[in-house]
Amino acid sequence: MKKQILLIAFTVVFSVLSCSKNSLEAIDSLQVEPETATMHPGDTLTLQVSMSPENASGIKTILWQSSHPQTVSVDKNGHIRALRVGSSSITAQTDGLSDSCLVIVENIPPQTGDYYYSDGSWSPELDENKTVIGIVFWCGDPGKDDPLLRQEHPDCVNGLAVAIDGDMEIPWQTGYSEYKKTVGEWIEENAPEYISILSGNGENDNMNRILGYNNTKAIERFNSAPENSAWPVEIVENTVKYRKSRKAPASSSDWYLPSLKELSILCSAEQEGNIWDLRDITSNRDIINARLTSLPGSQPLVAFPYWSSTEGDRLRAYYVNFEIGLPNFSYVKDTWYLRTRCVLAF
Repeated sequence: MKKQILLIAFTVVFSVLSCSKNSLEAIDSLQVEPETATMHPGDTLTLQVSMSPENASGIKTILWQSSHPQTVSVDKNGHIRALRVGSSSITAQTDGLSDSCLVIVENIPPQTGDYYYSDGSWSPELDENKTVIGIVFWCGDPGKDDPLLRQEHPDCVNGLAVAIDGDMEIPWQTGYSEYKKTVGEWIEENAPEYISILSGNGENDNMNRILGYNNTKAIERFNSAPENSAWPVEIVENTVKYRKSRKAPASSSDWYLPSLKELSILCSAEQEGNIWDLRDITSNRDIINARLTSLPGSQPLVAFPYWSSTEGDRLRAYYVNFEIGLPNFSYVKDTWYLRTRCVLAF
């Protein structure tokens, strides 16, 4: 009798094990859902796994892996977290079967006042694990006005950011009186691939276009010409120096001196019509300064004139008075020591 009971018990155990083994062997496919996912930094998502046949689901332990864990992390339960901009393939594996979900991490569309970081990302809230190098002050495609920017940095279609520091009080061009011509004339004659930095003050003139990248590169060409060594444009020399002290990400345009239009936006936000008619609007300046004052070591935008890279004539260049948001001419380029602040496109 005891022998018979033992035999029955052995048969039951063997049957259960056999059933489990048969169920495991019956798994013939594994699928991760969703197949693709688009996320923003900080987002989380739980991936789902389905097996065929359905009654085999959950029997095997799933091994999860991320191809780029620094971009998207995954835990043992398939919970993923987007860490930074990029992409990663999240793979579930068991018993020789595997399937993946492609996760693409994109930046949240920028907003004025966002923090802009050294890695080329941005966020509305401060990420203390990253280095802030700028504050977003305009959102849109800056290449719409500047064909050189669009050609050299086609991915910079998100907006403009202003540097958190770097203010200097310097003249526009000390040697302008010895030079006796405009910088714009030299550019038109010797570097016609650039749009001239000269502008009138009409609504259809270049002062109403985002051309700071073009202007800065054109002036750099002027400064580098041996025949101009006695009268360089100091404000752009200062910009070149700033690039070395505050590294910009490769995904950006790098730092440049803003055009009059960009300076006007930085102080007064984008307004309809001719910027030459603006005054008493400093709404954007105030938003940017609220951010800058919260960052140790940064320099708020002061109520003082800031130079632009836009030239008026042989004697004068344009600036914006940040006390009231007023665009204006300098009287002379050499003895007026106005401030400069760099911007970049991203």
